[in-house]
Amino acid sequence: MGIPRTLSLHESALSPSEYSLYVSLFNDLVDPPDTTVGAREAKAYLRGRFPTVDMTSIDKILRVFHPALSSVDQLLEGQFYAAMRLLSHVKEGKDVDPLLVFVQRE
Repeated sequence: MGIPRTLSLHESALSPSEYSLYVSLFNDLVDPPDTTVGAREAKAYLRGRFPTVDMTSIDKILRVFHPALSSVDQLLEGQFYAAMRLLSHVKEGKDVDPLLVFVQRE
C-alpha cells in the first residue's frame, strides 16, 4: 500500500528551526534559481554533513523518492525538505518511515 499523497514539503510547512536549517542546506547544494538537486549529489552531501547517521539510513531516505537512485534522478526542493525531516527523525533513533515526513520534529 502506497502513501496517498506526494512526499514533499512546502517551506511554509516547516517549523522555524527546520526552515532555517533546511533552506540553508538546500542553498548550499544549488545555485539559485535552481530548484532541484541531483539525488546522488544530495546523498554525498548528506553523508558528509551528517557523519553520525548510518549511510544505509541516508540511502533508505533517498530511495523513498527515487528507488533506483540513478544518475539522472533529481530531488525537487520540497522533496529535499521532506528528506531532511525524515533524517531528523532518524537522528532521534526512529526507523525510516515515509509517513514521518508529515510529522514535525518539534
